[in-house]
Amino acid sequence: MTKETAIIEQTIYETVVNQLPFGLWCADFSTNTIKGFKCFCELLNTDMSEIPFDSFENLVRSDFRKITPVNFDRMKSGTLLDVTFPTDKRWLKIKETHRDGDGCRVYGYLVECVYESRDKSNVLLETITHHFNRQSSLLAKIFANIDDISAQSLTSAIIDEVMKNVAADRISILQYDENMTTMSCTHEATCQGVPARFNLFRNIPVNNAKWIIDRVSDGSPIVAPLLNNTEHEKRISLDALSCKTDKSVYIFPLIKSGKTYGLMIVDFIRNYADPLKYDEIWFRCVARLIDHSLSLAQKDADHNKNQGLLEGLIKNSPYGFLHLKFIFDGNGAPEDLLILNSNPRIQKWIGKNNINGKQLSSLIDAEAIHILNICSNIAKIGKRQIVEDFLHLDTDNYCADISMPVDNEFICIVSTDSHFFLLPDVKHNVWSSEMSAIQIYNDTSFHNLQHHIRTHMNSILGFAELICSEADMDTKVKYMNIIKDNAQTLMDPSLINNNEECTEQVQNHLSQKTNDGKPKILVAEDTESNFMLVSYILKNEYELIWARDGVEAIELYKSEHPDLILMDVRMPRLGGLAATENIREVDKSIPIIALTAFAFESDKAKTIDAGCTDFIAKPINAASLRNIVYRYIN
Repeated sequence: MTKETAIIEQTIYETVVNQLPFGLWCADFSTNTIKGFKCFCELLNTDMSEIPFDSFENLVRSDFRKITPVNFDRMKSGTLLDVTFPTDKRWLKIKETHRDGDGCRVYGYLVECVYESRDKSNVLLETITHHFNRQSSLLAKIFANIDDISAQSLTSAIIDEVMKNVAADRISILQYDENMTTMSCTHEATCQGVPARFNLFRNIPVNNAKWIIDRVSDGSPIVAPLLNNTEHEKRISLDALSCKTDKSVYIFPLIKSGKTYGLMIVDFIRNYADPLKYDEIWFRCVARLIDHSLSLAQKDADHNKNQGLLEGLIKNSPYGFLHLKFIFDGNGAPEDLLILNSNPRIQKWIGKNNINGKQLSSLIDAEAIHILNICSNIAKIGKRQIVEDFLHLDTDNYCADISMPVDNEFICIVSTDSHFFLLPDVKHNVWSSEMSAIQIYNDTSFHNLQHHIRTHMNSILGFAELICSEADMDTKVKYMNIIKDNAQTLMDPSLINNNEECTEQVQNHLSQKTNDGKPKILVAEDTESNFMLVSYILKNEYELIWARDGVEAIELYKSEHPDLILMDVRMPRLGGLAATENIREVDKSIPIIALTAFAFESDKAKTIDAGCTDFIAKPINAASLRNIVYRYIN
C-alpha cells in the first residue's frame, strides 16, 4: 500500500466515523483501559479519550453505580456488555458488538438512549404489550376491591397504588377551575417526610406556570429525568408547581373531550428517575386511568346532586313505587320478594307503614304469590312489562309498569289507571318527568362500570397472551390494535357502550363463517372484543355464533341448535345464569360453559346451580379454553 493510498483510506475512515450518530470504543484487557472514538468523549462529558476501567465506572451517576454497574471484570470473563446508565448529563447505552480473535480486545458503541437505532416493529410491539400487561396488573389491584372503593376515593386509591410500584416521592393531581384561570391540588400521595402540595396549592394562577401549561395544552407530556440544567422560563414554571427541589419530574396532561383540564405531576425528589423503568408510555396510561376515575367521580357527584330531587318525586308521586328483590330458597328458586324501597302512596294503599326491608308475603300474603309469579316471568323474558292485574286490595285493582334494571331486582310503578300505561305518546304525559327520575334512581353508573372495566381488562390480557404465542407479524399487529381499542375504551368512559350494534369488523368476521361440518358453538358475550378473542382461539376447529345478551342467547339456541354454549354470566337485558335456567327447561344435555370474571368457589357454585356444565374464569387462557371445549364436544 502506497503512502497516498493509506492517506486516502484514513480520510475515508475518519469521514465515515465522524458521520456516525454514536461513539465507538475499544476495551483493551492488557492495559485495563477503554479507548473512545468520534463523539465518545462528548457523550461522557470528559476530555480523556482513553479511560481506565475503574475511572469509567465512576462516570456513572453516583446513585446508579450499584444498581447499574458497568462491570469490565465480568466482560473480561466472557459476559456480554450491554448496559444502560445515567451520567450527570444524559442517559447512555454501552454495548459490545464483537471481540478480536484472542479475546484481548472488545469493541462496541456508546449511544445516547433516545438516538439508539432499533428494529422498530418488533421492539415497539413487545414494549406496548409489556405496558398494557403492566397497566392491566395495576387495574387488577385497584378493581379487585372496587366494591369497597367509592367513586370519590377511586383517584386516591389509584395514585396510592402507583406510589407503591414506583420510586417517586410525590404524585399530585391538579385541576383547573371552570375558566382555566387557577388550579388546585385535588388528590395527592406522598412519601414520608416529603412536603405536600395538597394543603397549600389552592387557586394558584395558571399563568404562573405558563411554559408548562402551554407545553401540555396539545396533550403532550413533559418528561424531565434530569433537572440540573434547566432553562430559566422552564425553571420558573417548575417552581410555580412546587418542583423546586425535584431531581426529575414527569408532568402529564389530564384530558376530557379533547381539552386539557388538569395535570398529573410525578416528582422524584431524593433520587433521579430511571426512564427505562418508569417510562412515558406507562405513565400516559396511568394519566388516562386518572381521567377515567375523575369522570366517574363527577358522575357520582351529579348523581348525588339529583338524589334529593329524585326522592322528592318518588315520595310525592301520585303513583305507587316499589323496588323489589328476589329472595331464593335453598334450591336457588325464588320464594319471596324483599321490599328495598317504597313510597308513601303504595304504603297507604297496602295500609301499612315502614315496609322497607320486609318480605312482601308478610304484608300481603295471597297477593305476594301473584306478584312473585309476575316477576319470575319478567326475569325469564328479560323485558319490561305492563301488568293490568298487579295488585288487588279490597275492591280496588292496581296495574303496574315493571322493569328489571339489574338481575333479580324490579322497579314497579303502580297506578289505579291502566289507561295511563297504555298511552302511545308518553312525552306529553306528566309521568314522563318522573320516569326520568326513575332512570336516575336506576343509574348505578359507577358500579355498572365495574363490569365494563373488568371486561375490557380481560380482553387486553387475553389478546396479550395470543400475541406472545403468535408468529405472524400481521396477526400480532391485528391483536395489538384490538388491545389498543380496549385500552382506549377502558380509559374513556364516553366510549363504553352496550354493543347495541355489531361493528363492521365483527360483521365481516361472522360473514366469513360457513357451515362446513364443524361443531357449532354459541358464544353469549356482550362485549365484541371478548367474542373476537374467543373466536380467534377457536375459529379453526369450530363454527362460532354470537349472542350479545341472554335474550339473544335463548333465541339463537332455539334457531341454530349449537353443540355447546359459552355463556358470559353478566350481560344486559338478561344475565347468563337466567338464560341458562331458561334453556335447561327444554334441554338438559347441551354443554353450557360459564364465563365469568370471578374465580371464587361461591361463583362457581352459582353457575352450577343455574345449570351450567362447567366453568372457566376470565381472563381467558387460550389453552384452557381449547381444552374445556374439546372435553365436551369431541
